[in-house]
Amino acid sequence: MGADDYVTKPFSPREVVARIRALLRRANGSLTPQPAQAKPITRGALTLDPARRVCTLTGESIPLTPTEFALLETLMRAPGIPFTRERLITDALGYDYAGLERTIDVHIRNIRRKIEHDIQNPSYILTVFGVGYRFAEELS
Repeated sequence: MGADDYVTKPFSPREVVARIRALLRRANGSLTPQPAQAKPITRGALTLDPARRVCTLTGESIPLTPTEFALLETLMRAPGIPFTRERLITDALGYDYAGLERTIDVHIRNIRRKIEHDIQNPSYILTVFGVGYRFAEELS
C-alpha cells in the first residue's frame, strides 16, 4: 500500500505529527522558508538578519546562540501573536528538540538579558501569563 513508516502503541500525538511533517518535508521540500527568502526583520531598534545570522540593537551586534536566534526570529516574524512554549519549540527548534518546555523560559531570559534595557520591564519579548510569550506589536 506504500507505507514507509509505522508507529507502535503507545505513541504520543506529538510523535505522529512529527512523522507526518517529516513525510511532507520529504515529499514537498522544506516546510520552513528558504534562506534566500529570509529578509531582515526590524522591530524598533532591533534588527535580525536570518540570511547572515546577525542580530543588531541600535547598530551594535548582539551575540546569540543558534537556539536564541531561532526563538527570537520566530517571535519577531509574528509580533503580537502569543506563542505557547510547545509552539515555540516546534516552530523555532523543530520536533527533534529533546529539551523540556521550561527550557524555553531560560532561553527567553537569556535573550532578554541581551536585548532589553530593563529586564524587569521588558519592551520586546513580553510574557503572556498562562500562555507563553509574544513579541511586542508596538515599540516605544
